[in-house]
Amino acid sequence: FVLEVETNKNGEINYTRHDSPENVFEGGTKVNIFTLSPQGTTLGKMFPTNNVSDEIDGIEVTCIDVSRPMILVSAKSLKLNGNEEIELLSSNNELMEKLEYIRLEGAKKMGMGDVSGRVSPKMAIISSPTNNSNSTLQVRYIVSPFNKEMHPTIAMTAAQCISSACLVPGTVPFKESNQSSIQSKEYSDLVEFKLQLQHPIGVVNILVCLKKIRTNNYLSKDGNELIKTGYTRTVSLLADGFAYV
Repeated sequence: FVLEVETNKNGEINYTRHDSPENVFEGGTKVNIFTLSPQGTTLGKMFPTNNVSDEIDGIEVTCIDVSRPMILVSAKSLKLNGNEEIELLSSNNELMEKLEYIRLEGAKKMGMGDVSGRVSPKMAIISSPTNNSNSTLQVRYIVSPFNKEMHPTIAMTAAQCISSACLVPGTVPFKESNQSSIQSKEYSDLVEFKLQLQHPIGVVNILVCLKKIRTNNYLSKDGNELIKTGYTRTVSLLADGFAYV
């Protein structure tokens, strides 16, 4: 991991700032937390099946490994709206059984073998954003279908994985995403893309940084352009002083 924080000309952090990222009630000094070269972290390839989308039991899925292995499925393919409350999803036994079957079969395709009783790969239900044109995607993140457990928000590793998939044409997230919401900013050595994901209680902004050598702002299937992914949090000064011993 790499932490990036703004400092003054003397290299000091300005703790009096009050940046307020999403869902943070009291601001602090903004810190970007990045994961370097997150593609293929566990399985050696960004797309372990060598495809940006696969079909399992008649359902289109994207099997991807960025920061963590995941299987992504669209809400529409499951006959869902995508904005359901997590309690409604977790109590749907038929849905959880179907998702677990897809997860087990997807893991085999990804080269992970039998993952029965294991929580990796994770899953997420993907849909187009609602009621907010600034958002890129809506997500319902699943901790483990076999335990009927949904995440109340979304893990940051999962958010970075899903956001990376949004930049690859043909993936489930790419097809469902609001591409016009994605912001970009050019630096001397990279281009930083900012995507906003909706989760059950709010939104999270994710940064995906690519090499400048790329095609149409998209990320290729091999993921060679991907430099780092990250998110923003805040830090505050809790104490300052001297201790004499």
